[in-house]
Amino acid sequence: MKSIVHSLFGHAHIWQKHKRYKYLPNDLFSALNAFQANASIDIHKSTHKPLLILSAGWRSGSTLLQRALTSGDDYLIWGEPYGDFGLLESLTLPLTKFNEEFPRKSHLIGNIDKQQPLSQQWIANLYPQVDDLKNAYTAYFEALFQAPAESQGYTEFGIKEIRLDAQFAQFFKWLFPEAKIVFLVRNPIDAFSSYSQFKSWYITRPERPVFTARAFAKHWARLANSFSDHCEQLDATIIKYEDLYQGSPALTQLGEKLELNINNDAFKKKIEANKTPTTQRRINWLDKAILKYHLKKLARSFNYSL
Repeated sequence: MKSIVHSLFGHAHIWQKHKRYKYLPNDLFSALNAFQANASIDIHKSTHKPLLILSAGWRSGSTLLQRALTSGDDYLIWGEPYGDFGLLESLTLPLTKFNEEFPRKSHLIGNIDKQQPLSQQWIANLYPQVDDLKNAYTAYFEALFQAPAESQGYTEFGIKEIRLDAQFAQFFKWLFPEAKIVFLVRNPIDAFSSYSQFKSWYITRPERPVFTARAFAKHWARLANSFSDHCEQLDATIIKYEDLYQGSPALTQLGEKLELNINNDAFKKKIEANKTPTTQRRINWLDKAILKYHLKKLARSFNYSL
């Protein structure tokens, strides 16, 4: 009877171990601390100063801000690169598995017996050092974003995204300690009013569509909440869509902090991806009720009244 139970459900002691693993931290902030515990003190640090603009969803002025911060030949700011492919978001997933137990130190090549040939050792699990993993991540960003920016005549690269939260900003800052971080929010009712004429975009395509007010609200809440919680820790700046206008004091302060000149030409001409002009639509009572239900309290923390 016991053998049948084991065949159908597995061994109890294995499930107990699995249960303990499930309760180990798996957020990126905790994981990066665990990573550092396995890294060398003199691990390579990039000297680049990239710019990261993260917006709480669509139709919040992220492209306008991207254009306003593109001045001279300082920064080429990439716009949502392979965004709904999940390219950038997926990079952080393996790192969330780091904790005080994993990876096992015995699996790292720096801990093998150098007096014995590899052919005489157990190398079924043999990993490069975590330093090498971090350097590979940095090299990936430099090859994909920095090198093409330089080839276009720019000094540094930036990235503008509308899908990523503050955990990605932490990852980015971990790779580039001198990175500059900007968080952007807009009143979610107004943002959805502008978005409602589309209702056809994705966080990742096709698994995570944002076709409804509820999906939009959940996305806005996840991002805005993370911005608020981790802004100070990341030395980031939160700016509102409502402050994106020529001569805005908040925008001037942002330019001073980033050590960038604001390109006021960005405010003189409205540029749309489609030839059909976008308009602010009046949303129906149910969509508005859904947004209020999910976001009223959080929006209030940004001084938005829904």
